[in-house]
Amino acid sequence: MLPTEQSALLVLLNIIMIGCNYLVLKDSLKNPYHTTIGKYRLGVFLCSLFCLFSFWGTDWFHYLETYDIIRAGYETNLENVYVWIIQNISPYYLIFRLIVWGSALCLLVKTVNNLSVSKEIVLLLFGVIYIIWFAYARATLAMVLAFYGYSLIVKNRHNFQSVVLGTSILLSSYFFHKTAAFAIGVAALALFLKRYPRYAIWILLITFPVGVVCAKIGVTDFMMSDTGGDGDMASYMAAGQRYMEKDLSSHGIGALLQSMLERIPYYLTACLGFGIIRQNKILIPNDVKAFIVLQILLVLISSIFAFNLGVNTSTIYVRFLRFAAMPTTIVMAYLYQSGYRHKYVKRTIQIAVCGTLYALLYSFYNAAL
Repeated sequence: MLPTEQSALLVLLNIIMIGCNYLVLKDSLKNPYHTTIGKYRLGVFLCSLFCLFSFWGTDWFHYLETYDIIRAGYETNLENVYVWIIQNISPYYLIFRLIVWGSALCLLVKTVNNLSVSKEIVLLLFGVIYIIWFAYARATLAMVLAFYGYSLIVKNRHNFQSVVLGTSILLSSYFFHKTAAFAIGVAALALFLKRYPRYAIWILLITFPVGVVCAKIGVTDFMMSDTGGDGDMASYMAAGQRYMEKDLSSHGIGALLQSMLERIPYYLTACLGFGIIRQNKILIPNDVKAFIVLQILLVLISSIFAFNLGVNTSTIYVRFLRFAAMPTTIVMAYLYQSGYRHKYVKRTIQIAVCGTLYALLYSFYNAAL
């Protein structure tokens, strides 16, 4: 009974969901930046609905095919934890999505509840901007596990049990998607640097070109290393090289504009976050400051892969940059709530909203052809 291919009507349903979420939560944009508990719960429900029926991207349908293949007893490239969920506790595809993306959404809500920021503004920005990427791929659960563990560490840094639990959750994210190793490494660096964020980030910015050169050398050596001929590692690296060598320039002006509208808010938010830390006039809660540092580092380090490293790493760059989606939402919400450079924060949010609307309308246009 489930649709097996994308259509304009299905994409339109997603656009309506996002519009409804904005109408429900828009009151939170006004001081005191809160709304009723009923509207907040309705906003969470609408986000859950979007995750269940994320028709705007083709991955929803690809996962449906993969789900059927695994249920039939065949192997795929999904991590073992997802295979176990499909084989043991998900008799239907929607139940699988509810378990994976529903759990991720619950953890996101718990993460925000750990922080000194308006949960209503975070939910609004998340529900109208970054939910399209949140509901897009299974790596979302790994991302949220990493950030939830990080929030436990920074919120209760003097509580040994909380730190141990947070560290365990942070490390466990790796088993839900291998790219979580990037989030774990950056989170560890953020924890190390958050005590002196102004000086540390300046040093990282200054040494950024050195990081690009080192990455170029490391990636080139790795891709050219001798893997022993016809073994599994040789096949894996050959497949990885083909994957990274996709020519994104063939996508056309529409996809290029979409990617620009998606990426610009990450950098604008990082600049604004760095500005509020550097001026040292607003007393920023330690937990929020930790996420500002994390967001800046995620954007900065992922940007290394935007350069020519000897192989086309643009796909890796985009994947790593999207790890900053949830921290960006939290930082955006705090900047808006604090009143810091309100004009620039508002413009950044507007660009991000335009990016989401453009992505949805572009998908609608392609599905209608």
